[in-house]
Amino acid sequence: MIKQTIVFGSVLMLSACGGSDSDDVSTADNSSLVPMAAVVVSPFDVTPESSGKKTQFRALPKVSSSSTYSWATARIDAILNGSTPLSSVFTAELFYRTGSNAACYGPTLLYTNHPDGTGVSGQLPGGDLLMWLEEDTTGHACAAAQMNARLAGSRDQSMAALMVIASMVSTANANSIALPSVGASITLTTEMNALSVPNVTFNSVTLGQPSANEWSYSIDFTYTPVATAKNVVIGLEHTTSGTTNDYSGVLFYRVDGDQNDFPGGNCNQADRTLNGSLRYDRNSLTDMKLQSRTGIFCGHGVDGLTSGAGDDTDNMVDAAKYYDANSQPDGWSENFNIFVANFNPTQLSGEYAYVWQAGAGDSHSRVFNIGVNAHSPLDGESYAGYGERVGSSTGDVQGMICNWAGPGNSHTLLELAQRQFITQNPLTGLFDASIGLGSADITYAPTTSCAYDGSGSFVYDVDADGTLTDETHAAVVSDLMQPIDSDLDGTATIEEKIASRGYTLPVAPGNWPGQ
Repeated sequence: MIKQTIVFGSVLMLSACGGSDSDDVSTADNSSLVPMAAVVVSPFDVTPESSGKKTQFRALPKVSSSSTYSWATARIDAILNGSTPLSSVFTAELFYRTGSNAACYGPTLLYTNHPDGTGVSGQLPGGDLLMWLEEDTTGHACAAAQMNARLAGSRDQSMAALMVIASMVSTANANSIALPSVGASITLTTEMNALSVPNVTFNSVTLGQPSANEWSYSIDFTYTPVATAKNVVIGLEHTTSGTTNDYSGVLFYRVDGDQNDFPGGNCNQADRTLNGSLRYDRNSLTDMKLQSRTGIFCGHGVDGLTSGAGDDTDNMVDAAKYYDANSQPDGWSENFNIFVANFNPTQLSGEYAYVWQAGAGDSHSRVFNIGVNAHSPLDGESYAGYGERVGSSTGDVQGMICNWAGPGNSHTLLELAQRQFITQNPLTGLFDASIGLGSADITYAPTTSCAYDGSGSFVYDVDADGTLTDETHAAVVSDLMQPIDSDLDGTATIEEKIASRGYTLPVAPGNWPGQ
């Protein structure tokens, strides 16, 4: 295996956050009041305009960069500086966007004569097989495509919340309402309703300055796309030194919906509440740290924060508040996601970790560890596997479970992991699966051992095309990444192997749940 330099890259040398670190210039003194660079976006995501994909955002002129991160911060900046009204680019439907799996990741898989059963045939469910194909239907390498797909919901939710926050400041300016002095607050409910945001009625909008350089934002609105009204609450506690590149805080949003908005079969009622929180800490132009958490809780109006203190945005969404119909009926029941990033907002180079768990009762979470290099062309390496449940996670890939739901399945972690080295194509902007010796280790058999000795008649859908007619019976030796004992303590682990390739877990503002 050829060792490759790790720590991932950016997108065609992006112009910078906020459209050009002009998010730090165009909004003048107000730019320090809104954390535009804290929006949650995959480093491999390209703009909806340049990719041609559909988006729920309203039209806005194209930006020069192909990075969705730059595209998103530019839109927040345009609202903050007053050049674009909120009603032109915002829709509350963005809060109801959820992530999904890329086509290359965890497909449903037909099989016959599974070796961990007795003559058993059937289909493995989707989502459990991790990176199965090297390239996705989008043209991205699987690691990039999966990160983009999984973060699509958090991207739109965080951007939507920050758009509304930015509009509060620009609306106060447009109406010649002075921003609050220390210890005071202003109410902007009437002025925000005058913006005529489609299907939205603002119930209360308040901006305060509890102490010097500390700003508090609180929004409550009703969203009525059809007959059913839905409540959305947004809060932000933001502390700034007064400069645009030195601030910290936490954003929170709570969104009422139902099983059609937030699907899943764990909650015993139709009502659901999306809880999202985003801690951020920016120390300079090139240093940003984020931790985003989102989870779907059972019931309406459920406060998912760790403190249980209503809209107290000093806290993150509680990953350990697992749903149980008897002991915790308002816990999170569907899809908890944690995204932590330490990155350069100008280039998007840095360390990323993404952890998600489909249901509260799952024994483990799925994990991506990714590093991004500022090379030209940009490149980097990803590691995929399983780890602790989200409520105990520290972000590590801890091993593989190759037979999660098949016959004779076992959830015992094996000290193995998937790896994919990817490079950005300078012509398309897509992150391609690198060609060459040692570029990926993702192949395995869907058995408890991750291999198959060929002694039976096991056949499975290797190419995930939905048929077994083109498959042949053969022994399979996995080429997954193997553990090493780099600290010489007598135990080889996959975490040591990943660290040996140059990856360092990102520091989580507010700490990982397991810390």
